[in-house]
Amino acid sequence: MPVAVVVFLTILFIAGVVLMWEARTGRFTAATRQQESWRAALFFLATVAGSALLIRSMGGTILLALVFVPVTILSLMRFVALARRRWQGAASFVTLAFVLWAGLWLGLYAVPYPLDEGFFMEHIFHLDGGPGSRSIDPAAGRPVRV
Repeated sequence: MPVAVVVFLTILFIAGVVLMWEARTGRFTAATRQQESWRAALFFLATVAGSALLIRSMGGTILLALVFVPVTILSLMRFVALARRRWQGAASFVTLAFVLWAGLWLGLYAVPYPLDEGFFMEHIFHLDGGPGSRSIDPAAGRPVRV
């Protein structure tokens, strides 16, 4: 599986855990400004990663695309809330919009091909393809038994 997809899924998982922790404890503000900055960075990365995966998975089934919606939207809401707490005014809105657009552009650049359920099934269940696979065709990705 490409490294970008694994990194994006890991970021979404970590953001989901932090969102659940915040909801469970009721602590939406951090103890220090540095912790708040780390949370904002995590939620920014989760927003970018979730948006890129959502856009790239639109060619597959709608259920696969809908998997990325909850964490992406909640991460976007938390990122904007944390960023607006520090910066106020119209300039912050324009800055946030530009930063999110640039991040999404880079995220789409990192995952340049469409994702569907076949992509995930291929990379999860068919890891035996490689130079050591036994097949009649040496260029075969994985052995096929007939």
